[in-house]
Amino acid sequence: MRSNFRFGRFELCPGQRALLSDGKPLRLGGRAFDILLSLVERRDRVVDCDELLDLVWPGLAVEENNLSVQISTLRRLLGPDVIATIRGRGYRFTAFTREVVADSDNAAEIVLRNLRQPEGAVVAFPGHCVASLSHSLRDIAAAHVVQEADQLLCIEFDRAQDAVRAALKVQRDARLDVDACSGLHTSPAARIGMVRCSPREATAAMQSREHAALAHALARSAAAHDIVVSADLVSEFVPGVDGDVEDLGDLTVAGEAVHAYRVRAIERPALDGGVLQTNEDGARPGIAVLPFNCADGDNGNVLGEALADEIILGLSRIREFSVISGLSSRRLHRCGLPSEAAGACLSASYLLTGSCRSVADGIVLTMHLEDARRGKVLRSLRIETSVREAFGAEQALGSRVAEEVSQTMFHHALQASKARPLPELPNYALLMGAVGLMHRATLREFERARAMLEHLIHRPGCGPVAAAWLAKWHVLRVVQGWSPDSSSDAQLALDYVARSLNDDSRDALALSIGGLVHAYLRKDLAMAGQLYDQAIAANPSEPLAWLFSATRLAYLGHGKEAEQAGDQALRLSPIDPLKYFFDSLVATAALANANWERSIALSHRSLKANRTHASTWRTLAIAMVMSNRMDEARSAVQHLLAIEPGLTLGRFRERFPGRDGPLAEPFAEALRAAGVQD
Repeated sequence: MRSNFRFGRFELCPGQRALLSDGKPLRLGGRAFDILLSLVERRDRVVDCDELLDLVWPGLAVEENNLSVQISTLRRLLGPDVIATIRGRGYRFTAFTREVVADSDNAAEIVLRNLRQPEGAVVAFPGHCVASLSHSLRDIAAAHVVQEADQLLCIEFDRAQDAVRAALKVQRDARLDVDACSGLHTSPAARIGMVRCSPREATAAMQSREHAALAHALARSAAAHDIVVSADLVSEFVPGVDGDVEDLGDLTVAGEAVHAYRVRAIERPALDGGVLQTNEDGARPGIAVLPFNCADGDNGNVLGEALADEIILGLSRIREFSVISGLSSRRLHRCGLPSEAAGACLSASYLLTGSCRSVADGIVLTMHLEDARRGKVLRSLRIETSVREAFGAEQALGSRVAEEVSQTMFHHALQASKARPLPELPNYALLMGAVGLMHRATLREFERARAMLEHLIHRPGCGPVAAAWLAKWHVLRVVQGWSPDSSSDAQLALDYVARSLNDDSRDALALSIGGLVHAYLRKDLAMAGQLYDQAIAANPSEPLAWLFSATRLAYLGHGKEAEQAGDQALRLSPIDPLKYFFDSLVATAALANANWERSIALSHRSLKANRTHASTWRTLAIAMVMSNRMDEARSAVQHLLAIEPGLTLGRFRERFPGRDGPLAEPFAEALRAAGVQD
């Protein structure tokens, strides 16, 4: 069974001859697919044009421009940097790629193939830098001299990252070698050239000499204290941190054009977090997963990157997060920046770091979730996992870590929102804190949620989402019985929905909450249904649209369809920070479908996470009565009345969105039997 290949949001499936983007198939011609597969399967090297032509058009005489056309098509689809042109040689697939485990039988085999040896680099250093080099190479065993000529020393490194560290160390030492009196450099300028190469054991002696000659030529072209690198190596440098990176275009080396870049030292690298700081994506916090440190040599480093990539995939399913690309995280990891600077460079408020080690029957991970702005560890985790769980197609490890992280970040935001002044809170803490507090039972916390959203609505990029949740706040105000004027709250809720939709008329969140306003405050289930349908059409993956649609169907007495819609909501948001809210509403759908035991189970799971949600106790009490578990039903009503002491059957009938439907009276009679008074 052939394995699939994952890179970024794409997955290449040879068995089905399909290319997926975020799980959805893309249109791709047969020749383009064959070229892509050939490059991905040979991603550890350059594939020359003749070889590609033979692989894709076997036995046919085909012009090379046909190959260029197909490569252009792939670049438009995948991005311009995924396939590199190596002038005079061919093409190379450059994206970080993992083979995906298709089943448990081949899990270990595929993981081992993914842990191939990293690629290296050949660096031409000035001969006078031997002292600085000796210090740099002290902790690097996998490096050896391949050539020494014209006062240049060419060294081949088995790991490109080690080569980058050594080159930057020599560059910085040379720049700092200044006479205290004259202010002049006391040693000749350091001019360095670098090219990528294959792992040393796979590199023939002839190729090593060719790489050394090219590195030598690039060094001769460099200005004082500059590093000149070939295009296929420049991605190892972090602009603004390692230096100022500039595209030099094509340089003529030994009669051939070589695409090169210059890395020039800068006076103020972004080590203080002040150079590369950018704004986060509105109210969504940035989170970066740095490669895990492993003590298993080169394969351990690749293992650490692969594990981080699995967790990035898990986190990317949480719509409240803005997850930083693994490519960016890997590049920055080598720099060894403190948390605050790393977070600033990556535009991330949170970092997930840690270590891993292989054991006889699997992998042990130790992880730390840090608040990058404050340099504070919020939570530490230790997970023992098997190879299949870590890299299996079901992505169990990524989902498990994502759930732990999302819950920790949600509770952290909730606690911060209670204690700190509103102007000091980041966007995410304001939003998630408000969402959490508005579902609590105390009026004080509920009013705090409103103040937070009204503060957030004026921040750049946050207006529409804050307006949508303010609309829901007004719905809950009426539902909780705290509204002095329900018609005024209904109008304010509709105004906030309109304000949110004014920015984007197809915003699925705003449409979903708009439907909620009509269902709960206007008791207009027909209009609510139209808005839910519009939300699902705009974004079939919006879980709240399915969740609220499930309750509407329940109120109308369509139990089977209600439970199906609720299950879809749970599938779309399996690790939502407000999972108790999802469980509560799906329990209502199960209740409408006469699935009493499931309604009870979901209610208990919801209450385990939040015991102050009144509607969950109400659903539980009704389900208990329907199951003839009267003592438990009465106990549930006692909890309900403690939260909502003014509840009567009349108030229930008045507020119940399905008051004109077939379930209103059976539910009211069940509550009467459990102890709610007229």
